[in-house]
Amino acid sequence: MNIKMAKHSNPQFQRDNFQSLDGQWDFGLQKAKMGFKFSTDESKAVEIRNKKEYTHKINVPFCVESELSGIGYKDFINMVWYRKTVNIKKDGNRVFLCFGAADHLTTVLINGNCAGRHKGGYTSFRFDITDICVDGENEIFVLCEDNVKNPFVIRGKQSEWKKSHACDYTRTTGIWQSVYLEYIPENYVKNFKIYPDHKNGLVTINFDLKGKENLCCEAFYNGKSVGKAEYTDACGNEIIQIKLDETHLWEVGNGRLYDLHITYGEDKVHSYFGLRNVRLD
Repeated sequence: MNIKMAKHSNPQFQRDNFQSLDGQWDFGLQKAKMGFKFSTDESKAVEIRNKKEYTHKINVPFCVESELSGIGYKDFINMVWYRKTVNIKKDGNRVFLCFGAADHLTTVLINGNCAGRHKGGYTSFRFDITDICVDGENEIFVLCEDNVKNPFVIRGKQSEWKKSHACDYTRTTGIWQSVYLEYIPENYVKNFKIYPDHKNGLVTINFDLKGKENLCCEAFYNGKSVGKAEYTDACGNEIIQIKLDETHLWEVGNGRLYDLHITYGEDKVHSYFGLRNVRLD
């Protein structure tokens, strides 16, 4: 079984120029051992990658414990590793390797070179791999280390017993959210936060930008443009406000969502928001 996701996994920060890496990867694992210690640098990943011990195929983004991964191994695991060969075509863009989430300590190698390391199993992360990938065939290697019995590792409700019990459930080891490549121009939107205000019919967007370009934000409701704002030579941190022609409140069971199109030079990002004020009184 080879499951592949066709849609972008982050619809609130979506670019058209992306390449899904979900689907089948080469895979290996190390069962839990007494005295296991987390690596301090990429040397462990390099060592495992060079041994080339891949005993399984796994369907990413499903964790090894899931039956949908094609493996369904539910005992304790300290390390899992993945390998996939992908074709990359830069076309003058920067290339980012993006992970929805991987638990717990993740080390990524591109063609044997370290792209980066990330600690934490619940947050998304990405690495700029432009300088270590090539046009054509590239090898992506991922090592994930975990130990739910370590009190310094955040495990949430993952069971520290062999089986699920009470409200604690079977563990989630390694990659468990989608993996994809994004091709991004030199100047791009690094991040943004959306602040809706239904009382004043406004939406405020706080941007973190790389470079200097003209910035344009346009809101749509059911395909109709309901507000637009532009900023010339935007750079660094910028704040834009859009006055909305129509206000449709989000409510439970009926999102009434607005589409948001962001253009920053050659970078184009799609997002959405709901219009609702929330307060604690």
